[in-house]
Parts: sequence; structure tokens; C-alpha cells
Amino acid sequence: VVFADEKEPGFLGDAPHGWVASDFLRAMRSIAIYELGGEYFIGAGIKKEMWLSGVTFNLVVPEGIIKLKSINGEISIDGINGLEVCLILNNKFKKVTLPYKTLI
Repeated sequence: VVFADEKEPGFLGDAPHGWVASDFLRAMRSIAIYELGGEYFIGAGIKKEMWLSGVTFNLVVPEGIIKLKSINGEISIDGINGLEVCLILNNKFKKVTLPYKTLI
């Protein structure tokens, strides 16, 4: 931040740190979903143990909301019928069309 008089003390409160919160939220979101080249990649940051213990995400994308859920080893992805996404599970990529269900 630049002030008109560099010798005059100034205070902006917590304003400069707002970027930290947005970076944190983007990092958390990228665990569940990220976009690359116009395609959505789901699950890259989710370990098998997390899938097995159960996860639930409502992922907002321009097309709508993708609902990602795992219960008792079953993964379901739905919310936008006909949308193609790339599921990353156990370090393997698989292109799927929503709605989609699979076992871990």
C-alpha cells in the first residue's frame, strides 16, 4: 500500500490479508476439484482413507453445482446431468459422465 506522504503513519487494519483467505479457500477447493483446459478434475487431493471415511462436497462451477459424496466406500457424483468430468481415484484418471457411481 502506498500513501501520499511516506513519513505519515497510516493504518489499514486487516485489509492486506484478505488475499490469504481467498488463497486458502482456493487451495481447499482444489483438493476436491480443479479445472484445466476446460475440463474438471475431481478427487485429485482426496486420499483413499478420506474416501472410505466419507466426504461430501457441493462444488460450484459455471454450469451449476456438482455434488460429490462418498459413503461406505461408494462414491457418487451428480448434480449436472450429462457433464463430463475426470475422476481421479487411486492415482488413476477416468473420464465419466454425470451422474456417476463407483466403489472404491
